[in-house]
Amino acid sequence: GRDARTRAEDAENKAKERADKAEGKTTKLQVELVAARGDVKRLKQQLSPVASGLPPRRNELFCGRKSERTEAVQALSAHGTVVLLGPPGMGKTELATEIVAWLSADFTVHRGIIWARVGRLSSHDAMLSKWRNDLGIPESDDEEAMRKILDSRRMLLVLDDVWQPDDISVLLLGGTHCAHLITTHERDVADAVREYHRNAVVRELAELDPTQALEALRAWMGLDSPQGSRKLPANANGLLIEFCTRAAGIPLTLAVAGTDLQRRLPDTPNEVISEESFESMMAPLLDA
Repeated sequence: GRDARTRAEDAENKAKERADKAEGKTTKLQVELVAARGDVKRLKQQLSPVASGLPPRRNELFCGRKSERTEAVQALSAHGTVVLLGPPGMGKTELATEIVAWLSADFTVHRGIIWARVGRLSSHDAMLSKWRNDLGIPESDDEEAMRKILDSRRMLLVLDDVWQPDDISVLLLGGTHCAHLITTHERDVADAVREYHRNAVVRELAELDPTQALEALRAWMGLDSPQGSRKLPANANGLLIEFCTRAAGIPLTLAVAGTDLQRRLPDTPNEVISEESFESMMAPLLDA
């Protein structure tokens, strides 16, 4: 009857309201994560990309892609060029930063590292001018002259977030003594790299498996920090595993959620959280 339809409509409206709130909270979490990680400088690079001699700050919470890191480091040593390929949110830049951290001791004593965040609206002239200045190359030298100079130097050239194959033809200037690390979500870019470096290794990044996803989420939540492990209730592990399944192993989603959950945990590491409190903390994520 009418009462039944009214109750059904009310239930549907309430469900929609919860979904809208959950979506709003997810968006807010993403904004808060950017602010929490101090990515103002990175945002400026996206809007007006320029070269930088230094990579982004290494994430001390890095986890979940340790095997990929080891494989990429070995491939760079053996083949000289590695492409990290995968859709947005897969942690390509974070993995590249970790790889550079592992290799920096080797390359800093041999003239250093060039890190360039290319982005969608890349300015080749601005990047090349910055590189010339950083490397002490006269501004009058053209690209071919730069290639000859770089050919004699041992360097690590990182091109992060490359969108267009044309960026490769202009910016992949390192010589035979250089190593090249490229991140992209475009397969055409990976193919362009192979045209210039036939031995280039393309490493496609997939979603984290359940074990890796749980490890990453726990790390972002600070559950296993040296300052003291968190005392979670008996139902916590099951709820975290459920969220990792819903997050489909996407590193960015895990980072956003883990950062927010970490802020909601008690300040005292050894303080016990009740099952009800933890369920309340997880509800916006599991209901989204």
